[in-house]
Amino acid sequence: QYYYPISAAIDGNRTYANGGAWYDDTPSSFPDWLQVDFNGSKTINEIAVYSIADDYYNTADPSDSATFTLYGLRSFDVQYWN
Repeated sequence: QYYYPISAAIDGNRTYANGGAWYDDTPSSFPDWLQVDFNGSKTINEIAVYSIADDYYNTADPSDSATFTLYGLRSFDVQYWN
């Protein structure tokens, strides 16, 4: 079994085929969660969540109009403090 570290979730790489995904070492064990702590106050205008594509070997960046039928996230929450 292999996994991609949690840092891969926020490293700017959005393509699973290039290691741009968090894939934990407990597959099919839920819930999973990710917390990002910044080193001070930040202004964030957008949070984008991209899920794995059906063709996960494709190295093209995901888009806001991309869809999936096989492997993508089906339920998640984004929480933040203001």
